Amino acid sequence: MKTIRMKHLGLSTALCSAGALLVAAPAAAQEAAQAPAQDSVTVGGLDEIVVTAQRRAQNLQDVPLSIVAVGADTLSRTGVATIEALNTLIPNAVIEHVGLFPGVASLSIRGVGVSGIESFADPQVAVYINGIFQARNVNALSSTVDVSSIEVLRGPQGTLYGRNAFSGAISLRTNRPDLNETSGSAMATIGNYGKIDVDVVGNVPIVEGKVAARLAVRSHNFDGFWKNHGIVAPSVVDSTLEGKSIGKEQSLYVRPTLRLTPNDAWDINIIGEIMRERSEAYSAGQIVLPGSTLSSLGFPGFNPFGDKRFGISSDGTNPLRAGTNFSGKPTDNDQWNITTDAAYTTDLGTFRALVNYNRATSEIWTDTDGTNINSYSTVRWETYRAFSGELQFASDFSDSINVVAGLFYLWDHYNTSQLSFTDFTAPFVSEFSIADTTQNPGYVNNTGKRKTWSAYAQVEYNFTPELALVLGGRYSYEKKYGYRGTNSTFNTTGLARDIDFSDHIWPTNTAIIFGPAKKAWESFSPRVGVNYKANDDVMLFGFWQRAFKSGGFNANSSDQTAFMTPYGQERVDNYEVGIKSDWFDRRLRLNVNAFYSKFDGLQRSLVTPTPSSPNGVTTVNQNLADMKSYGIEAEISARPVDQLTLYANIGWNKASYTSYCADLDGAETTTTPANGRAVCGPITTVTSGGVDRYLVPTDFSDLKPMRAPRWDLTAGFTKDFTAGSGTISVNGSVNYRSSVFVQLLNVPYSYRPAMTLVDASIRWTPDSDAYEVTLWGKNLTNQIEILNYLPVGNFFADYHVTNPRTYGVTVGVKF
Repeated sequence: MKTIRMKHLGLSTALCSAGALLVAAPAAAQEAAQAPAQDSVTVGGLDEIVVTAQRRAQNLQDVPLSIVAVGADTLSRTGVATIEALNTLIPNAVIEHVGLFPGVASLSIRGVGVSGIESFADPQVAVYINGIFQARNVNALSSTVDVSSIEVLRGPQGTLYGRNAFSGAISLRTNRPDLNETSGSAMATIGNYGKIDVDVVGNVPIVEGKVAARLAVRSHNFDGFWKNHGIVAPSVVDSTLEGKSIGKEQSLYVRPTLRLTPNDAWDINIIGEIMRERSEAYSAGQIVLPGSTLSSLGFPGFNPFGDKRFGISSDGTNPLRAGTNFSGKPTDNDQWNITTDAAYTTDLGTFRALVNYNRATSEIWTDTDGTNINSYSTVRWETYRAFSGELQFASDFSDSINVVAGLFYLWDHYNTSQLSFTDFTAPFVSEFSIADTTQNPGYVNNTGKRKTWSAYAQVEYNFTPELALVLGGRYSYEKKYGYRGTNSTFNTTGLARDIDFSDHIWPTNTAIIFGPAKKAWESFSPRVGVNYKANDDVMLFGFWQRAFKSGGFNANSSDQTAFMTPYGQERVDNYEVGIKSDWFDRRLRLNVNAFYSKFDGLQRSLVTPTPSSPNGVTTVNQNLADMKSYGIEAEISARPVDQLTLYANIGWNKASYTSYCADLDGAETTTTPANGRAVCGPITTVTSGGVDRYLVPTDFSDLKPMRAPRWDLTAGFTKDFTAGSGTISVNGSVNYRSSVFVQLLNVPYSYRPAMTLVDASIRWTPDSDAYEVTLWGKNLTNQIEILNYLPVGNFFADYHVTNPRTYGVTVGVKF
């Protein structure tokens, strides 16, 4: 056994060395978190971590996937309030919010992801909450109150997770009611920027051993990161505005859960979720572009970041200073859903039914010009409904065969209405108002329905106790239908100004309504893998997995041709090998995997001819680009002595386009591209106004994919000290992430340089475990860079920033 162990140590050392410059990931800080609740001091080897990534409970070390599991204790001791706080813990996974919409997720894994707010747009990272697929990015940044675990699966997950698990999946599970013990807890967090969060959790057995109820509540209050610069005109500062907080947040989240176990076979959980947000209108910072209208009017152009690629220096201004004219306008979000999770265990296996109904409404005002004048702002109303159901079956038929199979169904429907107010002439209006008939805002209304179902199965056959073959597949059918839209000016709609926009009333002028449009797609996602268990502590694995991302429509386009032209599905083939291993009586854990992914038909924009536009062209999404992504990831954790856990997580990923041929510059009067790029496709002649112009597709394959850092490194520790009648736990971590682009076309100012973030916390817990006090801080060096960048015509660009330094204290009590 010693010889075998040394051989495998050599193999894993070689893999680690090949990956030490290119590798890693963090399933480490949660090691202590998985220990029994009554044991607050970390002793012995690293703890076993149980995950459900393959739809059944397994030891993390037996799961042949690149997976990171974060436990409840880690979430608590590091001040995690939403899954966005995992951003620095998981290599090759960028978990951020969409700048102008802080509640909407921007998720990217291994260089592939989507940052958007529209309900017709599909994510590339699938998010599951209590087993329920979240069909929109809007729902993805979930509260972490009373959460038992979060699992992040890197890489395509087409078989077991299905649609839009294109580059990975995130699964969050909340605590279930305890059938035998009455308990409760309360936790209060006070931090800078006016952060006050209060969590209350209560658990009550109703019929001991049979029926229990649990209630989790979070109240969230936050003043916002922005401060008003007070500028209301060139060289004029309003002292009543200067220094005032912008973007206050206020929300209430409630989750009741009822659990029933009428006998040993049944375990039924009914989970409700209610979220009510009453925040201020969302705001943005502003960079005035050279030559813009606002610049010519004398308004200052802020440039806090610059762009070293083009030799553009920062002007030294505070990136957290902005303006807003919407301080009284609301951001109202209301969501509720109910989930039934029923499991029935038989001698054959376990059947599980997941059924969910979800409804959400919102009214969101956004001041997108970043100034204290009214130049460009929007308001949108949205209604969303969804129903989903999944039937799962998991069974260990014998020592040789394990099976997971299921059926999945989803139906959803959205309605969106939006007004866009624009005024780039002085003197500016004092207020953008729906009732003001002198204003002629842009008017967008679109709706659509989606229906999808799938059947999947995965079988693991053990030829020997050490060697297993994994075969899986998923067939999916999807139909998008009833897509209608209008994108015009309000004065052309024929509607009265006093309508209730939340009713999503369609224009009486039917000539400006596009659709209805419909389209169906189907796909098959197979998986083939091999697992080899060298001994109880070492497993090798390799697999090929295919996955897809849904096709769709350009549903908010202002052009009929673009609206009615669908784009197809994206496809990826992922090849992966890895090792999972424990050494020295589980004092050292080393998990390493290498991957290669080939993406075909990525949905990207191009300019195309249209007869319905005055200039003869429009912009649409089509399946234009191919990409490859390859790299190495590792999870390295160690407990060299009792009460000390170390981890070093390194991720290396090279993502690049292998082809991207499109006209992105619009029709030109010459066939020689002004951008100087190589012509890569047939040239199209566009005639408008009696003038011939040309669409010239050029090679954009040198563009860097968005949010695709080459390096993503984390190192950290957890140290417990026995101090008198209690335990002091100290945590620290450093994350380095190399540079990324935050805009698809890599335009100036969209470059984010490398960042190094330092987080730390210290917690005191008495031996009675009756309470705890935690001091925590994130981004202690206060490194702030650009989060997103969105040019608005040739006028200006709005931007948002990564989170600045935050710190606070959390006090928790158990009763």
